[in-house]
Amino acid sequence: MTYRFLVPLLLVAACSPASETLSESDRNAVAGEIRAANVALLEALNAHDIPRVLDLYETGPQFHYVGCTNVIQTSAVFGSIVAGYHKSHPDVTYEMAVTGLVVLDRDNGVATLLGESDSLKLFTTRVWRRSEDGSWKVAYEHESWPGCSAPALPHPGTIPGDTLSLEPPPTGD
Repeated sequence: MTYRFLVPLLLVAACSPASETLSESDRNAVAGEIRAANVALLEALNAHDIPRVLDLYETGPQFHYVGCTNVIQTSAVFGSIVAGYHKSHPDVTYEMAVTGLVVLDRDNGVATLLGESDSLKLFTTRVWRRSEDGSWKVAYEHESWPGCSAPALPHPGTIPGDTLSLEPPPTGD
């Protein structure tokens, strides 16, 4: 048995900065800021104020959105989808409550939300990141709802135990 794979892992771990320890009051303050950012986003959604909605999301390559099984990796595509949806559904309102919040450090946290929009149940996870100007932005969001389409089947050869080899598997003899 070789342990070659452990060497890079140990080097990365040794070079990683120590995780930041927050006091309970600091952790509560960050949690309060993330809760307030979620409320601001909900208010913007219900006002159908697209510029204000999109201002609460990161732009650039670090942004990711997953709606059910549809992955969107650019904020520009996400923005056009949000704008189109709100333009064609001007009467939709959202009710969302934070059901869980994890403060990762002073500048990052994860909120899970349960909500409803026009009697459709929504399940949302948002990764919030503090931007350089101190405001909170959604860096990653995953939403799902009952009736989501199933994900596409994986490409052959990409799942464990799958092989593209034409040779029969070894028999163990």
